[in-house]
Amino acid sequence: MVPETADGFSGHRLEAKRRVWAELRRQLPHSHMVFACPAETGEPIPDFVVLGPRGLVHIAVSGGILDVLTPPAPGVIWTHRGGDGYFIGAFKADDLQRAADIVERRLLAALPPGQPRELGRGLLHVLPDTMPSFTPGIDLASSDRRVLINSDLGRLGEWVERAMADRPASPAMPADLRRELETALAGLTAPTAARRGGILSRRSMIIAAGLAAVLILALISERVGSGPSLPHGREKEIQDGRAVFTFPSFIPAKAEWAVKGAMEVAWDQPERTVQWRHGDLAGIVRQLSPDGRTCRAFRISLDQGDAVQSEDRRYCR
Repeated sequence: MVPETADGFSGHRLEAKRRVWAELRRQLPHSHMVFACPAETGEPIPDFVVLGPRGLVHIAVSGGILDVLTPPAPGVIWTHRGGDGYFIGAFKADDLQRAADIVERRLLAALPPGQPRELGRGLLHVLPDTMPSFTPGIDLASSDRRVLINSDLGRLGEWVERAMADRPASPAMPADLRRELETALAGLTAPTAARRGGILSRRSMIIAAGLAAVLILALISERVGSGPSLPHGREKEIQDGRAVFTFPSFIPAKAEWAVKGAMEVAWDQPERTVQWRHGDLAGIVRQLSPDGRTCRAFRISLDQGDAVQSEDRRYCR
């Protein structure tokens, strides 16, 4: 008998998401954008949403081992175990379907009149710790499966494209709709986000609050680099490095995704001061004056109410 609830699995889950994010960044082409969503709403929500030329792909990432005895379908429950093999709880395979429904309802409500109502949808379960021996319920040789295991991570980009073709946008997603979707997803980062025609409804505000740390992470290059912290007023004197990007020490680990997303937005809109938020944490990111270097300088701040901490970082796409 499988219990109805699962214990917390936060540390391993975060590491699994980081691994999947690294592969998405490495493998997806420039035409795709990834949004990362925190699972803190009390409702099912995808871990990642990929926006591509043919629609959206909703991705659920599950760390630990899952016993997949049957393909995902309404009512299907998989057994969830930790990396040590001990039982954790139940995993409802149809939660991803419900999560996609929730996100897309909010997106449709935020779009202006006249836009297509069919956004396109694909669903993808990614189980980066699960080996083939634990998935007897799926055909690993089938190109139609949408449950990926550890041996599939090297081809994650290919599977995202396949999922995007499951129910592509109809008609094909025009550029203006894509821009509206990007704006709508960005609008969900603020609990009091406004839309054309008024303020989001109370239910929309709830989901907006749940998506408060949605991160707009554009997949532009294969890797990210940065130099050290930049002393104020001496940015042009700092030699560009290709070291691993590091966050200021005052940024908590749980808010790193939100800060990185704000940096991506600030990169594309250098004149804008971009606010980031994760739960009760908030601050701003601002791109400093261009200096002709490939790696750009950003000021990252954390607003603690009675004090604001800021440091500069150089970031490369």
